[in-house]
Amino acid sequence: MAEIIKRYKKQIGIFLVVGILIIPFLIFVIFKIPAICDFFHPDWDAGDVLSFYGVLLGSFTGVVGVFFSIQYSQENYKADLINRSLPFINITSMCYVPEALNQTVSSKENNAIVYPIETYYYIIQNKSISIVSRLSEHQEKMVSCRGKYKSHLQNGITIPQNVKLLYIPLEVENIGNGAATTFSIGLYIPPYSPEKHPKSFSLARSLRVGEKIQVVIYSENDDQDNVGDYEMCVSYYDIFGNKYEQLYIYRIFLDGHGELCASLQMNGTQKRL
Repeated sequence: MAEIIKRYKKQIGIFLVVGILIIPFLIFVIFKIPAICDFFHPDWDAGDVLSFYGVLLGSFTGVVGVFFSIQYSQENYKADLINRSLPFINITSMCYVPEALNQTVSSKENNAIVYPIETYYYIIQNKSISIVSRLSEHQEKMVSCRGKYKSHLQNGITIPQNVKLLYIPLEVENIGNGAATTFSIGLYIPPYSPEKHPKSFSLARSLRVGEKIQVVIYSENDDQDNVGDYEMCVSYYDIFGNKYEQLYIYRIFLDGHGELCASLQMNGTQKRL
């Protein structure tokens, strides 16, 4: 109710000033002016007119109260419908399992339906981010050996190699009450701007209730080019066209041993835009 009153506060203010102050004052002034002839001389006094006006004012106030009650009920009904169809995206950090790199099928419990798990790979290289549907052959090799491999020279000598590698698989699931439409995930260096980050978001799609996709953040380098804070934005609409965002901070840093590390802030609060 407070929001409705706030929405109409200008109209309510005008009504109070005119209805309670100006009109009674005009009635008082009119009855102080002498009639120009007997025909215009009233048969009632100001008290009678003010009493009649009070009845009209009370009736009008009741109509206004009914109007606000209906508005309040409609707002509650609409909010209830939105909450019953509200999506919410949950992100879970998954284990690093190189053997499951190409696994793309997951069975859904309680029935025989099998859904493919769509995967988006976010490649960070020299502070530039690209989105691909699968890793390159070299990147798959780096993941399978966790960045540790041996290079073979022509004379038969093998040299151990170690690539600073980040491979962060995330499971993204709609655990809300309704489908998330125009759903997309972006990764970029904040603050976001379409001109600065033209290809930072995945292609928009719909995410049903209980449906999952996988997001993988991949980075490899031998220096500190990629170290810093990134912002992950989950953007989607509900079935009524309301837009929502959930923001997470993804941080790449070097630990005390010079190893490349990453952390994802998992408290993405839903914000309605």
